[in-house]
Amino acid sequence: MTVISDGAEILKRLPRAMPKPTTHIIDWFHIAMKIQPMQQIADHIVRSRSGPFEALPTIDRDIRAVKWRLWHGPVGLAIRDLEQLLARLKEGAFSIARLHGLGEQLLTYVRSNRGAIVNYGKRSGPGFASPPLSPSRR
Repeated sequence: MTVISDGAEILKRLPRAMPKPTTHIIDWFHIAMKIQPMQQIADHIVRSRSGPFEALPTIDRDIRAVKWRLWHGPVGLAIRDLEQLLARLKEGAFSIARLHGLGEQLLTYVRSNRGAIVNYGKRSGPGFASPPLSPSRR
């Protein structure tokens, strides 16, 4: 049996109370909904390419790479990439501060649910979410 959740603590404990084998995974929807606003801000930054945004030419690619890694299962690499992205972001312009805040929230979410993030690509099929677009890899 598989328990699919948003990462709520009660649902994380549920597999321990159920017959074995039972696993817990985070549904892709909740991960994607944390990445989507970051992608929207990054897309705006790439389109504007002016002022404080000139120093961030790869920000959209970097966010898509984090999303790709989360979809395909190498969570440790996704965490590393997200930490590097956050280190590069400079707070100042509203979009950058907002992007940094969203990135910190995503990083906290991924770290706290690390064991329940799976290779969604292997689990995809009828009834599952579709993979992220632009599979950027490093």
